[in-house]
Amino acid sequence: MSAPSQLSTAFTLKLGFDVQPGCVAVGRLDGVHPCLVCAAPGGKVVVHSPHHAKGDVQHSKKRSDISVLRFNREVTRLCCGSLEASGASQQPDLVFVGSSDNLTAYDVVNNCDKFSVEAADGCSALCIGKLKDSDPLVFIGGTCSIYGYDADGNDQFWTVTGDDVTAMAVGPFTTGDAELVVGSEDFDIRSFNADAELLVEISERDAITQLIRLSGQRFAFSLANGTVGVFQSSTLLWSHKTKHQATALAAYDINFDGVPELAVGWADGRVDVFNPKTGDIITSQSMKAAIAGLAVADYRMEGKETLIAVSIDGRVCGFSIGMQRDQRHTAAPVVQEDLSARLRLLQQKKKDLQYRLSALSQQTAGTKRKQQQPSEQDHMIMATHITTELKAEDGKVILTIATSSGAPIRSVVLFADGLFEGESYVMHCAESAKSDITISLVPPRLEAFVIDAKVLVGPPTATKLGVCEVRVHVPKFASFHRADVPEPTGAVTFPLQAAQTDKVVAWVNKHFLLPSPVTGLVPPIGFASPSGSIYLVQHGNNLVIGADRGELASILLQSLTSEVKLKAAESAKSTFPSQLEELQDTLRSVSDLHAARQKLSVEIADQSNLAKSLLLRAEDYRMMGNFAMMRGTYLQLGDVNRDLIKAYNIRNSNYDELVRQLKALNQFISRTADLYVGKARTDLIASCRAAIKANDMDQLFNLLKSGATASPSSPSATDV
Repeated sequence: MSAPSQLSTAFTLKLGFDVQPGCVAVGRLDGVHPCLVCAAPGGKVVVHSPHHAKGDVQHSKKRSDISVLRFNREVTRLCCGSLEASGASQQPDLVFVGSSDNLTAYDVVNNCDKFSVEAADGCSALCIGKLKDSDPLVFIGGTCSIYGYDADGNDQFWTVTGDDVTAMAVGPFTTGDAELVVGSEDFDIRSFNADAELLVEISERDAITQLIRLSGQRFAFSLANGTVGVFQSSTLLWSHKTKHQATALAAYDINFDGVPELAVGWADGRVDVFNPKTGDIITSQSMKAAIAGLAVADYRMEGKETLIAVSIDGRVCGFSIGMQRDQRHTAAPVVQEDLSARLRLLQQKKKDLQYRLSALSQQTAGTKRKQQQPSEQDHMIMATHITTELKAEDGKVILTIATSSGAPIRSVVLFADGLFEGESYVMHCAESAKSDITISLVPPRLEAFVIDAKVLVGPPTATKLGVCEVRVHVPKFASFHRADVPEPTGAVTFPLQAAQTDKVVAWVNKHFLLPSPVTGLVPPIGFASPSGSIYLVQHGNNLVIGADRGELASILLQSLTSEVKLKAAESAKSTFPSQLEELQDTLRSVSDLHAARQKLSVEIADQSNLAKSLLLRAEDYRMMGNFAMMRGTYLQLGDVNRDLIKAYNIRNSNYDELVRQLKALNQFISRTADLYVGKARTDLIASCRAAIKANDMDQLFNLLKSGATASPSSPSATDV
């Protein structure tokens, strides 16, 4: 007998608080019973505890099942879990609360902080996991950086990314060992091992908003443009794009086969369950407001897991397979919503069947007209084939579309995810249509694109047009055209074996638009675009990648080494003196802002103490009946209060600027690290982290100037 695959409502409740999106978790806060934990506006964390110590469910109207924890800062992310070593039984889960400048691990049972650490880079993502040969860590992602803290609040992991971190998950992704998989606002998904070594980097079409591990090496993701999909290792199994944004993901085994399906909560209140292999929707439910979060737990202690959906208005629905009789009365509102969803699905099926019936009718009518002799125009359209050509020109990609039979092109429709605003481009030709057209494309970033083109061909007087389809592949560096460029000031140099030269040449021919294929790396190959110039040349047994700026060279190097697998690139040496002045300015600003922040903190503390003493003094004057002195003291207190407000505003502005400069510094470290591969990259990041912890800006500057392979006190052999 096949397992049921339809969701039904097991329970519903109202928290009585609005819920922050992305701040929903379930944890066994007493080590035994699952509790729902959500963040509410105003720095509140709401805990729903439905069980007594014996495990029975509370239904009190006084809401004794709801507890509210109050923090003095707005909650940005929240998760639950234990950081104790494996093997410990019934360890209570901690509640980890992240804010713009702090991470707190809170023990609900003992009503105390386990630890609290400063989060200078903010908290935009949280997850708990165990990497290879380490105890569980709580990972906090912020402004271009990731920290990992142990049970004592000590940071055991640190690395940088290309942009603000938006999602994280832990599990085996590209290897058999657990990895930290990170999504960020620069459209990239990166995987790091326990040594913070970058293992893989995958580019998507928009900012990553959610990441979860389903099973094995299978991970699910969602993007800001409404796309959801699943990766098996670094291979994309499927992806779907909708007009609504996915706000929550969860792994939920709906058919009891041991392989969790993908549950997705949407901004329109829907909850869909997808087949993780094919992307087909298995079942759907809906709520009245946007989904704030999804969680999976045996919430009723019945021996089976429940999919818990929480909406932003504080409504909670538990969905499970099957439904007990005594629970049906609580499910009426959601059952009605389920019937509405089913009705919409049936209406959509009706439209599809009507469309198919219309197509069959047209096909039947066409069969009856087969005996009619095709006209000359019909012969021309049927004999038409589409040819395409790509050419790089001043940062643009010139796409030429032509017909083989000379048939005029009436319209062209181009589809490409991430290339066009709105994902499509339509061009209508004039009445004097020609057999070839030229379209100028501007790639928004250095990324490969696939264009699906539909070309409508036929004479201007034709009442019927032929539709030809063609697919065009735009290479990653298509915006660079071949040119004679001066030798750039920055370069990356690494050993190149003789057998690898042909592979590098093949990589150049694949990823650039060239008038004719290159056959070697001598003399130098130069490219130019508005974003900068680059060149490649082989000097003896070394390959030199030159570029105006380090980030451009790092993109080239990472693309080359990921495809050609140049292990020798671990010993690469790089230098970009044009960026050293920018780095010095950033480091100087960070040091000055830190010093100013400390000075302001001392001044605010002194002013606060003065305000307290003035308030006590004014109260003493009031009790003594000396109202003149009381009035003068309150006037002085008002001046101190205005100074406090002014200092607070200055401190806030100082903090905003400090965050901006720290982001620039983290991005600089990330770009510099990308100029190296393997262990050299990992060592450089670790050395930079040590210099930052020691507040040694001079050592950090020398590291970023000379790289991890050189001594911090001496320049690299390739420095200019």
